[in-house]
Amino acid sequence: MSRLKLSALVFALACALPPTLAAAEPPQDPSSLRSELISKPDWVRTPGLTEAMRKYPERAMHDGVSGMAEVQCTVRSDGSLTDCELLGESPAGVGFGEGALKLSSKYLLRRPSASQPPIAGRQVRYVLYWTMERHPVAPRSYRVGVGAVLITPLKDADPVKGSIACATTKSPDQRCGLHQIQWLVSPSLEESAPAILATNQTTGLSQLSCGVGPDGELSSCKPAGQVSDAATAAMIGFVPGLKAPPAAMDGTPLSEGVIVIIFDWARLSQAARVVSRVR
Repeated sequence: MSRLKLSALVFALACALPPTLAAAEPPQDPSSLRSELISKPDWVRTPGLTEAMRKYPERAMHDGVSGMAEVQCTVRSDGSLTDCELLGESPAGVGFGEGALKLSSKYLLRRPSASQPPIAGRQVRYVLYWTMERHPVAPRSYRVGVGAVLITPLKDADPVKGSIACATTKSPDQRCGLHQIQWLVSPSLEESAPAILATNQTTGLSQLSCGVGPDGELSSCKPAGQVSDAATAAMIGFVPGLKAPPAAMDGTPLSEGVIVIIFDWARLSQAARVVSRVR
């Protein structure tokens, strides 16, 4: 039986491609916000990995197929989502879109304060990205940097299989492609375990969005996600130990986009504890 790995890109991936949409000033007429897209959602709740893995399409699971889906919903006044529609899925017709739609009830936006714009009636998007590991993976083999992807802007704004929304100030309809990468150098679990355990972060997802220099070193990394300051500091601390290849696994040059690294703290902390017990 294969072991599943799910990377849920539930953050506003637009933040990975500078310049991002600037936060709007509260308008005088709240009704003018209806249907406006929330570019940087402040999620209080997102699907857990176990919940999302239950929605992995059976056929895709059987065939070892990875996939993604992008969904857009209307936000209720309490932060829950309604009237969700599928914007795109890849591969098409396998069931990733249906699975992503069924997870809409697991999302909840933070209610705005009195000084912030209302969210009721506005639009929000989320992306889920599933990957299948064809071979069993022991907990101690999970390390920092697993599941990283390169995000590149597409020249055509029309939806393309496997693309996601990544709006910028200059290109509000911009879409981006996702490309898996394999690190030339990444810290071993033994090297990173002390820093992982020191954060006391055992749940949640976070991400780093980084540029890549000509020598493969990461630069201008921006953290995102609902994690502690200690976990954020640890994420930044891992950057010098990562070296990227000249191109993604499909041949796309890394200089054309931004690398997004997902930190699954439940799996990282579990793997770090396993290594620490073995020592």
